[in-house]
Amino acid sequence: MTTSVFAMALAQLTPIQFNFTGILDEFAYLGVPRQYKVLFPTVEIAPKAARVPAILMLHGNTADADTLALQTNMTQFAPARGFFLVMPDGVQTPGSKHRTMDRSWNSGACCDEAYTHNVDDVAFLSAVIDDLLHRFPHIDPGAVFMTGTSLGGSMALRAACSIPEKLAGVASDVGSFEAYNGMSCASACEANEADGYTYCVWNQSAHAGCTRDAYARRLPEHRLPQTYSCDAQRHKPVPTLLANGWLDPVSNVSGGITYPTIANTSGSYNTSFPPTDFVTSFLLETWGCDPHAESVISFHNGTLRNYTSCRTWPSCATNVTLCLSDAGHKWFGDHPDIYAVCRFQGRSDDECNIDQILADFGPDTDSMRLTNEMLDFFERHLPWTMGRSG
Repeated sequence: MTTSVFAMALAQLTPIQFNFTGILDEFAYLGVPRQYKVLFPTVEIAPKAARVPAILMLHGNTADADTLALQTNMTQFAPARGFFLVMPDGVQTPGSKHRTMDRSWNSGACCDEAYTHNVDDVAFLSAVIDDLLHRFPHIDPGAVFMTGTSLGGSMALRAACSIPEKLAGVASDVGSFEAYNGMSCASACEANEADGYTYCVWNQSAHAGCTRDAYARRLPEHRLPQTYSCDAQRHKPVPTLLANGWLDPVSNVSGGITYPTIANTSGSYNTSFPPTDFVTSFLLETWGCDPHAESVISFHNGTLRNYTSCRTWPSCATNVTLCLSDAGHKWFGDHPDIYAVCRFQGRSDDECNIDQILADFGPDTDSMRLTNEMLDFFERHLPWTMGRSG
């Protein structure tokens, strides 16, 4: 595949109209072919040097970029608001019989092929950013954002910790923060014979390091059981939006059930992810804010059992926003055909049982369009709009 026509369009001195719907671009990373999908802005952009923003968006576990495009409306809205939308693929699972090849990211304590083989996905995503900036010089290096859903959201948070100098902001949808090995805080683990996983609860009473305050205050210390360091964010804070659901059976809000783990299978892993409010406290502590400081409500909508509220701590070194919805493990407010998405992944009718999927991942909500909230959040943190609002 050649990108010369795209480079020529980007080099014009007249206003640019991107008429391309997207490409699947391959490049060699450490000698191995990897790929990422690019969707171009669909609005006319005045010719400015390095003034076009980009969003890297990461799929969830066992999915891929094409599946992600069906799960949210980001593919329609981001290009229409002037963003390049870039969707990399995680590493595939050898021997997978699904169309997605059951791709995964190594986000610290999870998941599958990427985790068990210690794939350096931070370095891969850094290489994607470098390759993207080289191919499309109109993208502003200071206006590259990252988001993801589920495992992809966890991977975005890890990237923000590890390469903050390359990111203008990050948003995580129903992801977790896997910088801390929390298995010593896990309790009440129960095996589920139906799905073959073991589920655990984060127990704040397990020992002193399991409490919210201890987690926020002590995580950066290297003597704790870290899976990766987030110290770099003390020097270059990254604006962060966290979105989670009170009814999410997979990713914690505060306590409750953690992501399922295969505890006794050779070559697999244990995980006990921290509650989302612990992660918020950690970010506030890292950026010199009081974890118990008053926040402001930046968004609220809905009624009982269909409600979303976002809280923001704007007085910190940079913005941190936490959005909680009466919803499950979903991209809030976009309603894909979950059966069609499941079948598109190459799964069988039995695997695509709607009742079981809803039981495993919980409901959606109409109280929030997460796509729009993320795009608003990123626009507020563009280098050329900083200081105008929020």
